[in-house]
Formats: sequence, C-alpha cells, structure tokens
Amino acid sequence: MQLEERLKTAVLAAELAGKLILSMWSNDLTEEYKIDKSPVTAADKASEKLIKDLLLGRFPDDGFLGEETGMQEGQSGCFWACDPIDGTWSFLNHEDTCTVCISLHQEEETLLSVIFNPFTNVLYQGAIGIPPTRNGVLMPLVKKTKLEEGVVNFFISSNRITDVARLFMLRKHGYISKLVTQGGSIAHSMAQIACGINNVFVGIANKPSNIWDLAGGIFLIRQAGGVVTNLQGENVNGVQAKETLVASSNPSIHQEILAHLNEAKFGTVM
Repeated sequence: MQLEERLKTAVLAAELAGKLILSMWSNDLTEEYKIDKSPVTAADKASEKLIKDLLLGRFPDDGFLGEETGMQEGQSGCFWACDPIDGTWSFLNHEDTCTVCISLHQEEETLLSVIFNPFTNVLYQGAIGIPPTRNGVLMPLVKKTKLEEGVVNFFISSNRITDVARLFMLRKHGYISKLVTQGGSIAHSMAQIACGINNVFVGIANKPSNIWDLAGGIFLIRQAGGVVTNLQGENVNGVQAKETLVASSNPSIHQEILAHLNEAKFGTVM
C-alpha cells in the first residue's frame, strides 16, 4: 500500500499548495460563487491543480476527488479527497483559520490525513500505523478528562440561535470551562480536538458534509484517542443537513458532553 510514501507525498503537496496560496493572498482575489453561494477563488483552483498533479503523478492508479474538480476514477481501489482551501470565506477576509486538507480513502475507510495551515505553519498528519502528530509532536498535546475544565468549540448555523443559547446555558451552569467559535476551516477546528487544545467540537450546518469536509479531521481525532459521534452516540464519518456532530478529545469527556447536550434538548427545534 506504500502508506508511508503516500503520507510523505501528501505532506509535500499540502506544503507546496500552502506556499502557492500565500503567494496569491492579495486584496484583488478573483472570486466566483457556486450554487450554494460559497465562494471559489483562483487560489482554490490553482491549489487543487497542484495537489492533484503531484499526487496522481506519483500514484497514477489512485483516484482523486477534489472539491473544485470532482471525481476522477482510479484503478488502485484508493482515492484522494482534497479541499484545496478549507475556509475560503476566511481566506477572502485575510483570516488565518484556513487549511489545506488531503486524505486518502479505500472505500469507506480513511487511510491517512494531512491538514496544513500555511498561515500559522502548523501541520497535522497521521496514517494507519503511523501515530498522529502536530509539527512532529505526538497528539494529543494536552490531556484533560473533565468537561468542566475543557474548551468547547462550536460551529452552528445562524438560523439555530437557540442551540447557541443552550451551549451558553451549559457554560453558565459550570459544566463547561470555556466556549469558543473560530469559524473558517472545520478541519482546523477538528484538528484542535485531536491535539487537545480544544476538548469538544459541536457542529450543526444547514447542508450535509462532504468527505473532504470532515473525514480527515475525524480520522486524526480517532487516531489520537478521541471520539466522534452524533447526539445518539453513534459513530459517524459525516453528517446530514441539520444533524449534530460531536467530537471529543477522549471518551470520558465525550460521555459528559453528550449527556448535557441531550438533557438541554440540543438540536431540537422549539
């Protein structure tokens, strides 16, 4: 399978794409809009082309699924998934919460993940049989076992303000130490869980996730000993529209947050 070689190549592709993205980070970015009104810039397209050309040049039998170019079937039984700039809105606003996301899959199984933030020069990587690291240091970097000491990062669609209020009520009652919302790249937020900087991620969006949105981050969290489920505690690799995703840095915190969220009727419409 050459997983170690594939991981090295994916890291190289992400780092080269990051340099390209930084070189195009200007005030006159050309942008288009998809049907769902999400933006696409010339940097998105150029980054994906660089990644695709490098990966398929080295592994020509693999498939490739890119956010901007769609699916190219392969012969190896494996395919790469790529989001060339996860957090394009943030990229347009010159925020540093954008990442390059690359993962490798065999049917339903994720084999490796690379998440690179070129603005902060932070690289998350891991593969089956290769422990997950952040800039070469094993994850998790921070280990907490109590939710009351933990940081909860959330991404909740603007039309679900009641759920935001429910999180703040949990904070008010002392069940959570701190609430943050970073916006930008969801993969970046998921990577914070894998390394323990944040202890829980709670997300609800109005549209279903794609494999390039969540698979790489979920893989790293689980490789680092964390848990990713829906509100019912069922393991998930993606979510449907308006379905809640809960990711935690370890099982004990995960059980706590699920209990509190369900008690607060999180995710229900009043």
